[in-house]
Amino acid sequence: MCLKVIKLKTNETLIRIGHFSHVECITLDDVREPQTRTVKGKRMPYGTTRTLANGLYPFGWAKLEFLDLESKPREGNDWPFSIQELERIAKAKEEAAKKSKVASEAAEIRHREEEAKRIAEEKCKAEIDAMPPEEKDIALVNGAKTDEGQVVEIYSRIDDFSDANKKRLAESLKTYWISHKKWKKKDCSKKQWKKVQKVKDVLGEG
Repeated sequence: MCLKVIKLKTNETLIRIGHFSHVECITLDDVREPQTRTVKGKRMPYGTTRTLANGLYPFGWAKLEFLDLESKPREGNDWPFSIQELERIAKAKEEAAKKSKVASEAAEIRHREEEAKRIAEEKCKAEIDAMPPEEKDIALVNGAKTDEGQVVEIYSRIDDFSDANKKRLAESLKTYWISHKKWKKKDCSKKQWKKVQKVKDVLGEG
């Protein structure tokens, strides 16, 4: 606001027209510093919920121009504040507003992505839950979020699977253990190596 004041010509002035009356709309930055309430020993900033155009400019001001008066720039000593400092403050506010907007947009994008991911996961879970038991077990082994304990539990049921699904399960177990570096003998415990050997036998790789 002060930058607008600084640029006033000698035949121009500001006038208040009464739209809103909170402190931002009747006070020029760096001309008067309003004091606000203290919360837990900390002075609260004013204007956190106020209506400002572009987050910077108050409503309720108008500029009058007197056409019958000489129009020329005002002298620097007409003002009790530094033009350079006000320009720095205004630029900082504009940059802060831009950063806030970028951060808000990024947060909204993250929210949409997370919501889409949540919906997709819920849909996938519902589809798996609706599968026959053997199909469900195979899908769980193929799932990215299935932990080792679940995989071992499903492996323990491999002998109960139909011949066709037993081989499919064995292929899924092989893929899972390869991806978790538990397929080669040098990477396996004795118990794990026995599981690998059984899976290889089902796949005809023994």
